[in-house]
Amino acid sequence: MTAGDASPIDIVRMTWYVTDMETYRKNLKQIGKVWRKTLGETLGETFPCMACVEVVSLVELKAKIEIETTAVLPANKEK
Repeated sequence: MTAGDASPIDIVRMTWYVTDMETYRKNLKQIGKVWRKTLGETLGETFPCMACVEVVSLVELKAKIEIETTAVLPANKEK
């Protein structure tokens, strides 16, 4: 999972926009499992800071969540 020479280890913050916070809270256990499986293998125990915000709707009509991520690449990162 890389884009623009970035990888999960370069992620410094994430904002999750959800259309139903209660559903998000009810599914935290399953979300946590996927989160640890997806990012935990790369990041170990250090995860980026994250905010979760409830919104009325998203651009994609059927979407339930949108994730905004910022990564910072070290100046000396090899390509």
